[in-house]
Amino acid sequence: MSIVESYKNNGLKYFTPKRAKVWFRSLLRKVTGLRIKESDSIIFSEIITYKSLRCSDCVYAGKCKHCGCSIPELFVAMDVACSGGNFPEFEVKRNWTNIINNLKKAKIKEAVKEFKSKKHWREEWKEFKEENRIYFTTFHG
Repeated sequence: MSIVESYKNNGLKYFTPKRAKVWFRSLLRKVTGLRIKESDSIIFSEIITYKSLRCSDCVYAGKCKHCGCSIPELFVAMDVACSGGNFPEFEVKRNWTNIINNLKKAKIKEAVKEFKSKKHWREEWKEFKEENRIYFTTFHG
């Protein structure tokens, strides 16, 4: 779904800079293809399967019932949560307040450490699985 169609259907309700970024990234992925590390392929497919099971109505419709986004693009975006609350985002943001405060206090090493401490979607998914007791992937670590 294009940004124009989303605006026509939803108004400005779902038009955010994050969604614009996801839309642009999905356009880029259509040209270049989805690129993930081979070591992440199983974990990535777990997340896609989980999202598909949680939003089966949306999968059959081909787009989200709540925001109207196309399902493949919505499911491969790890930094976007379901508008209906069926799954969270799996990308944790940096704590910019701590980083800026450390820089103001001239604590460069602490600021750099805080900047590098951002969790990747892999770690977020693993924690989410453990907290919510998701066991459909017990065949591997």
